[in-house]
Amino acid sequence: MKIFCLIDSLGSGGAQRQLVGLAQYLRQAGHDTSVLYYHDDHFYRPFCEKHEIPTQCFYKHPRKIRNLAALLTYIRHNQPDAIISYLGGPNMLNCLLRLFRRRYRCIVSERTSTRALPPSVKQKLRFFLYRQADFVVPNSFAEAEYLSQKYPRLSRKIHPITNFVDLDYFRPAIPREPSMKALRIVGVGRINRAKNIHRLLRAIPRIPADKPFRIDWFGRVEDESYYRECQQTIRDLQLEERFYFHDATSQILTVYHQADALCLPSVREGFPNVICEAMACGLPILCSHVGDNPRIVADTSSGWIFDPYTVDSISDALLSFLRTTPEQREEIARKNRNDALKRFSSRTFTEQYLHLLDIHAQTS
Repeated sequence: MKIFCLIDSLGSGGAQRQLVGLAQYLRQAGHDTSVLYYHDDHFYRPFCEKHEIPTQCFYKHPRKIRNLAALLTYIRHNQPDAIISYLGGPNMLNCLLRLFRRRYRCIVSERTSTRALPPSVKQKLRFFLYRQADFVVPNSFAEAEYLSQKYPRLSRKIHPITNFVDLDYFRPAIPREPSMKALRIVGVGRINRAKNIHRLLRAIPRIPADKPFRIDWFGRVEDESYYRECQQTIRDLQLEERFYFHDATSQILTVYHQADALCLPSVREGFPNVICEAMACGLPILCSHVGDNPRIVADTSSGWIFDPYTVDSISDALLSFLRTTPEQREEIARKNRNDALKRFSSRTFTEQYLHLLDIHAQTS
């Protein structure tokens, strides 16, 4: 089967990581799979080259419409059997193309929580176009339930498929070096308002001085004004020795191996890659009560869940973690690794997509 995996860019985001991984596993299953994208961001291109996944970038001209026209022409000429798209813009393109060419299998995947987004004309248009799709695949059960209620005409097409983790790659450090002084907490994600870093910063001064720790945040700056606000807050609260920003890194495994816990304080999430990866590496998790986070993290046995809108709730979770003993953290690490092995396998992830393609093939 010829399958195109369509996304806007190969940037460092979670959706991109999942899409190139899906392409890898579909190729391993024997399908002729390529990745198509149309923005000038190539973070995951080396991954595709390493795994011999063909890529086509349609960023050729400053005028976006010309790039999109070239993309659509390429798809029409190459006649795929299926297109699996991730994110709103590529999903709309997938459905628009389906209006003109009916004979391919159209799967669109929602990778965020639309419940938390303000209603817009673009959003209404996107879900209207989803009527052209064979399946709508949210990456969280929370989003699937919400979409089924809000868009009942799509309910039969909605099939949630949660994220996978490369469990052979993301694994605990052996041997693990215990932290002798300050515990190290990491945050991973693009720097924007949805990640709620500002409230996390305000929670830090509430931790007693006898509980030393530092937080290192890794991610690309997506909102410059928000990044500047956070930097100003770091200066105002004198957090220069307790909170550090770092660029996005392709060596994220090293980041996990050098950490004692992961913190994700977002106000909007679906099924976060970073939580799953960190659990696979045996890290305790501190995260907000949004999306599928409560389904992934069992409070106190896997980590701590907090209200992302309340600074006291965030600081209470931090303090609770900092009060744990090395033995307690080691027990959480073992449980999280075992849970990851059961719940986040790439085989289950890929088989669910192939199942949808088989369903369509049998009903076409």
